[in-house]
Amino acid sequence: MAFFWAPKFAMAKIEETLELNDAGTAKLVYIALCRIANNEDTGSFTKPIQYLATIASVSRSTVKRRLADLEEMGLIRIERFPLRQASRYTVVLFPDGYRWQGANDGSQRANDGSRTMCKHS
Repeated sequence: MAFFWAPKFAMAKIEETLELNDAGTAKLVYIALCRIANNEDTGSFTKPIQYLATIASVSRSTVKRRLADLEEMGLIRIERFPLRQASRYTVVLFPDGYRWQGANDGSQRANDGSRTMCKHS
């Protein structure tokens, strides 16, 4: 596939929440997460911090700070494992306040429980 998808609302949320320099690196990390999710063909994946840093073109320490920011904003979920194992990251495509587009009650979900198409309510 020649492209990957990153939701506009996520970019706007990052811009509204963080200072300019932090927003820039948060976008790089978020785009890296979206790219990996697309390559893995799933919204959840396990990768080491160094791999994320390489894809995002930022340092490991920057990735750690921006992951915390993105998680706090509700744009990603992180499942942390003990003993220095790589964490599992989930890109939350449609957080609260967004609903399935075209569904009568907004409750339609993909098989994995995630929402796949959305419209802000």
